[in-house]
Amino acid sequence: ELLKGLRTCKRYVTTLVTLSSGGDREIEARCAAHYSFRLTGAANAGIDLSWRFPFALIRLLFKEIKPPSHIVHSFGCFADNLGVVYSKKFGIPFINGSIRAARPKLNFRDRISSLTFSHASKVVANSYAGLASFGVEKNGRVIHNGVDLKRFNDVHAFPLKAAPILCMVGNFTDKKDQASLIACVPKLGEMYPGLQLVLIGGGKNLGKHMAY
Repeated sequence: ELLKGLRTCKRYVTTLVTLSSGGDREIEARCAAHYSFRLTGAANAGIDLSWRFPFALIRLLFKEIKPPSHIVHSFGCFADNLGVVYSKKFGIPFINGSIRAARPKLNFRDRISSLTFSHASKVVANSYAGLASFGVEKNGRVIHNGVDLKRFNDVHAFPLKAAPILCMVGNFTDKKDQASLIACVPKLGEMYPGLQLVLIGGGKNLGKHMAY
C-alpha cells in the first residue's frame, strides 16, 4: 500500500529490495515499485535467511542500486540492520517501519529491531500502543495503516443482525491469537448484551476456531 501510494502521487521513484521470496503480496509490491531486486534466494525470513545474511549485506553495499536512494525505509529485524548500514554508508535518512504490534513482551526479533532505533531518523509505528511497547519516545511517529478502498469494489454486504458487532480482520495464525479474543466474548457479552463476534480471514488455524 505504501508503494502504491507513493507511485500514485508521482513525486517519488521507489526501489523495492527483498531479502527472501514467496511473500503473500510480493508480486503486487513489485508491480507497484518502479525498480526491484532480491538480495538473497532465501525461502523465508528465518533460519534460511540467517546464514545468507552476510551475503545480503555484501550485495547491498556493493550492488549498484538505480536510481540512487535518498531515503531507506525498512521492515523487519534483518532489513532494519541492513538499513542502518546502508544509510550510514551513503549518508541518507533511515526510517524504521518495523513496529506493527504492541506485544506485552518483546520477542527476539523485536529486540534485534530495537537495537537499530537509535540510528533511525524516525521510527514509524501503526499505533501509539506499539511505540509504547517498544519504549520509543523521542523519534517515534504514528502513521496508521492505509487501505486502498478500490480493493473492495467487488465485495458484497454480509447480512448481520442489528446488535453490537465486534469484528477482527487478520490471518488465522498463532501470532494473531483469535483465541484470546474469543475467550473474552462471554465477559464482553455481559457488558454488551447480544454482542456478535465476526472473524474475517484465512489460515492454518481457521478450522480450529470454527469449533467455537
